[in-house]
Amino acid sequence: MLLKIKEVAERFQTTPRTVRQEIKKGNLSAIKIGGAWRVSADSLELYLHENETTNKPTLGGLPGCE
Repeated sequence: MLLKIKEVAERFQTTPRTVRQEIKKGNLSAIKIGGAWRVSADSLELYLHENETTNKPTLGGLPGCE
């Protein structure tokens, strides 16, 4: 499945400009078809996995573990 930049932006509540910047930086893979960028679902999944963050507390943030 190929998604338009606008579709990617809408799914992740960001702007098409931000999506294009991520493509330009090489952080998000995309292909150009007829002058328009398309992002594959696989590329998007990989991007999300590589940029995943966790909200786990560090030891320094727990009482008695400083």
